[in-house]
Amino acid sequence: MITVVVGDIGGTNSRLMLLKLEGIELKEVYTETILSHSCQNFIEVLHKFLDGKDTPRSGIFAVAGQSNGSSARFDNMGWGRDYILANQIQTEFGIEKVVFLNDFEAAGYGCLELKTSDYTQINPDAEPESQQRKIVMGPGTGLGEALLAWNGTAYTSYPGEGGYSDFAAHNNEQWEFAKFMMNLVQTSNEYKDFRPCEGVCMEICLAGIGAFHIYDFFKQKYPELARYEFDEIWESNKDDRLKNMMIEGFTGRDELCKKSVKFWLQILAYECGNLIAKNLPFGGLYLIGGLVMKNYDFILEKREFFIKCLMTKPRHVTEDVIRKVPIYVVKNEDVGMLGTIWWTKKFLGLS
Repeated sequence: MITVVVGDIGGTNSRLMLLKLEGIELKEVYTETILSHSCQNFIEVLHKFLDGKDTPRSGIFAVAGQSNGSSARFDNMGWGRDYILANQIQTEFGIEKVVFLNDFEAAGYGCLELKTSDYTQINPDAEPESQQRKIVMGPGTGLGEALLAWNGTAYTSYPGEGGYSDFAAHNNEQWEFAKFMMNLVQTSNEYKDFRPCEGVCMEICLAGIGAFHIYDFFKQKYPELARYEFDEIWESNKDDRLKNMMIEGFTGRDELCKKSVKFWLQILAYECGNLIAKNLPFGGLYLIGGLVMKNYDFILEKREFFIKCLMTKPRHVTEDVIRKVPIYVVKNEDVGMLGTIWWTKKFLGLS
């Protein structure tokens, strides 16, 4: 029996699945989610998952970091900056073939596998055009982006490092925020890996590694709005700061959090607008990632505000381009895993 281990190795969670080949179909055998920070490295994660199981023939892993198929570096995980080689994994576990994919390369393929029940399209009247480019964007622990382009017979997923594009202020308040964040990037140990960096990248503004600082900015700007009860929670539960900011803000229970999530949605819309203007993805833009999925219902409630913020380009761009691009807010948490399964089928000649 041919078995394959696939995994979506993210900055917060490592999702792994053991599959077996029955005829021409892949069947799920076992699935487990392991906290990435509970392990010292990827090898320890894989040991935890495979303990007591038969050795799989192949391994396909989507990695939140640099990868080129035969090696990978796991960014935003505290696992160091060294590359791990596929042949190291093969030797350590006795696996015949190991392939590393970038996590958003896999997510791109995963979006091709989504069902209509997995997402909501929020751009009124926009319809996807066949064989046109698609964009995938996802704020999670980091900010990933990928382009899907038609190659004549199928889509190919091209990941990028768009999360490191510069944050551009639209008004004085956003410029104040940019200066606030620039100071943090230059002085705080939490961003030492980003130096030398003269500006502020979108990843720090939108993703889990920095978006919670939006609250810190507004608290400094409007100290009279701070609530003692929430600040106690904020200081005592630092791992949940962004989660608490989102919940309190989207529900409107805390005024500073409310300002913070509105600001976050604006930046998210701006980056979507930038991606649309640069890539003309008339096949659709897919919003994925942990922050989108966990706040799916809230984002849908604020869709009109989001679309308004999206329409900040010149009129010919908004009318001729942005209004024609479907924007899919995705609630399926397993997009990356779907992508590794899609790639496994291709690898085994099943598609």
